[in-house]
Amino acid sequence: MFEKFSKPARDVVVHARQEAQDQGHRHVGTEHLLLGLVWQPGGAHDALVAAGLTRARVAEAIAAGTMLGSVDAAALKTVGIDLDAVLSRITETFGSDALQRAMPGRRRGRVGVTPRVKKVLALALREAIHLGSNTIGTEHILLGILRDGDGRAARILSDAGISADELRRAVVDGLGKAA
Repeated sequence: MFEKFSKPARDVVVHARQEAQDQGHRHVGTEHLLLGLVWQPGGAHDALVAAGLTRARVAEAIAAGTMLGSVDAAALKTVGIDLDAVLSRITETFGSDALQRAMPGRRRGRVGVTPRVKKVLALALREAIHLGSNTIGTEHILLGILRDGDGRAARILSDAGISADELRRAVVDGLGKAA
């Protein structure tokens, strides 16, 4: 299927893998694809930026969610532990990269992709076919993320106040103008 990807779309996937590896993650998740999409100029990038998403915001959301998610934070809060305060104290005491240094073993080996990323890329192919495109572009990857709707990328978009339906319309409209 990778041969059907446009050069920018391939670059997004390669960049996502590199970001995951650089961050010490074992797998490429949809959040890394989203990071690749806001990095790669044109296509999906333009729609994301117009909706108010930045690379810094995605990177911050990934970093914040790396250790424990909001569900974990809520569970800890029920027993009197404020996760944000703990993480802040660790950063103050040991430096901003303390948590990454504490997990050196995570950086070894090949970075795989999550089943959700495989699903999103398959959905991107379906979106491309549905919209009459011969190649999978960055827009189709974003549409795949939106259609899936359940991964970390979708949560990052939602947490940023971005409507999936409005973003989908903007992307499809943009594809129509490009044709």
